[in-house]
Amino acid sequence: MIFLNQPEKFIKEQIEKRFINENISDDLSSLLQEFMRDPESFDNERFEVFSLEEIFTYLKASHHYYLDHWIPKIENTLLQMHSKYGGEFWSVKLLTLFIHSYKKELVEHIQQ
Repeated sequence: MIFLNQPEKFIKEQIEKRFINENISDDLSSLLQEFMRDPESFDNERFEVFSLEEIFTYLKASHHYYLDHWIPKIENTLLQMHSKYGGEFWSVKLLTLFIHSYKKELVEHIQQ
């Protein structure tokens, strides 16, 4: 998830929330925050200094965070929108279909 134009504090909190039960180094956390602020600055060589274990810890924690936090939040918002506007706006139904498809693809990606 990319957080363009978000305050520094918000980006830092989003990284920290993923690692309640796991730890990553401050250096990796800082690098991730930098890339979330500016995805164009991504350079995979800058990750070579980190162990694969630490990178996998980050990926696993992020995957769980998306599945257990963000996807349910989005689905809840859609449910509220659907109950309030579903019959009036076709865009709510279209957005619901899109999110369900996105969730399916995300789950498949994570399982791989």
